[in-house]
Amino acid sequence: VIIYGTALIRKNAAIALPGLILSGIGVMVSVYHYSVQKLPALQEAGGACGAIPCNTEYVNYAGFITIPFMAGIAFISIVVLHSLLLKNPGGKHT
Repeated sequence: VIIYGTALIRKNAAIALPGLILSGIGVMVSVYHYSVQKLPALQEAGGACGAIPCNTEYVNYAGFITIPFMAGIAFISIVVLHSLLLKNPGGKHT
């Protein structure tokens, strides 16, 4: 939020490049966490994040939509939108 807010105030999309990098890392973490929740072979590898197991599903809509899944979709959306912004930084439609 701070990175993108600064880029918006200064009207410079290049400032937001770290946001693209961090979102890419976020996608990878979300994929790993989702895999720990859904793949039986990785459920034991998940262990515990403190007192709460990492493979616990607090939300499970339609049998596949969990919190890491939703976070992954959000990170992918940020990566796609940021990539479009870098492709067309002036906002001019071609």
